[in-house]
Amino acid sequence: MLEEGLGEHRPPRVAVSGPPDLVAAVTADPAEPTAVPEAFWQLPDARARALQGNELDVIVEGTADGEALAVQIHHISSRPRSARALRVVRDSLDDLEAARFDALESQHDLQPEALDPPEIHMLDTAPVGRSQAALLSLVVPLMLMITLWVSGVYPAVVIVVGERESGALETSLLAAVPRLALVVGKVLALLTLITASVLGNAIAAVLTLLGVLPQLNEKVAAPTFSAVDLALAAPTLGATVALVAGVLVLAALPCRTFKQGQNAVNLAALIGMTPAGVAMMPAVDLDLITATVPVMSCALVLREAMAGQLAPAPALVAALTTAAAAAAVLALGARVVRADAFLFGAEGWWRQALARLRGRG
Repeated sequence: MLEEGLGEHRPPRVAVSGPPDLVAAVTADPAEPTAVPEAFWQLPDARARALQGNELDVIVEGTADGEALAVQIHHISSRPRSARALRVVRDSLDDLEAARFDALESQHDLQPEALDPPEIHMLDTAPVGRSQAALLSLVVPLMLMITLWVSGVYPAVVIVVGERESGALETSLLAAVPRLALVVGKVLALLTLITASVLGNAIAAVLTLLGVLPQLNEKVAAPTFSAVDLALAAPTLGATVALVAGVLVLAALPCRTFKQGQNAVNLAALIGMTPAGVAMMPAVDLDLITATVPVMSCALVLREAMAGQLAPAPALVAALTTAAAAAAVLALGARVVRADAFLFGAEGWWRQALARLRGRG
């Protein structure tokens, strides 16, 4: 599993045939040239099998006709690793184009505008439905993370601050139960509401998608996802929901009025959504390091799972670290609740809370 997690940072595996300058450009650092038998280029379905079997990331074929160069690039859009390799190959072709222009200009005394650029054809070998799934993986995880935070803002204020304003807080504090149980009860209530909201939005989105796609184009296939990858991502998603609920409850605890609660919880939600936005940047990949960042790791795990490229090692790390963060938030909430000055807004409540944390840490 460690090898699979670290594999995301390996150089792109590229097989190339064509003129020497094309081969040299495409196989230059950081690409990793992969040798294939000569018969590989003669088999019509060998390229698709190699890409779909994760043996290669990109296959490049070039033919020269005099000074003209035609290039075919085989890739698989449903695999993030292939998409990254494709960007590397395109950059190499840009450098090759500039070098060929300079050479032809010096040989024939022509201006660059008079020279034809290489003719490049992109061939996507992703299975039917997986291209649509890869496209959705760029949008759905971020929308899901935003839904998690936004759907919990108002309920968190009602559950925590509403109890204080109704006068029921004193009764809860007098109950013969640990303060941790009080915090866990609020978090579970909020977790249930968030889960119901997310499931409802997900079902509505799927039904809308299934209804809209056939109307846009009859040839557009419905997206297909890997059940194994989605199951592998489920623990991280569950731990993230618990973490979000815990953070929102913790943000609302010191607030005495509904307005204060809204401001505090909205700020917590805004800060919490930021890592999810960072995770959607193309340069950010799921690995054993980013898997340790809560919320970001969940967005990355969902993105990789929907694209059918989720490695078990970072998924396991993401689930464990997010669960540990959720447990830490619960413990923090239980400790600060023990400080009566913190709950009732007395002067210097934060000093008493910090002193209690240091004394029990």
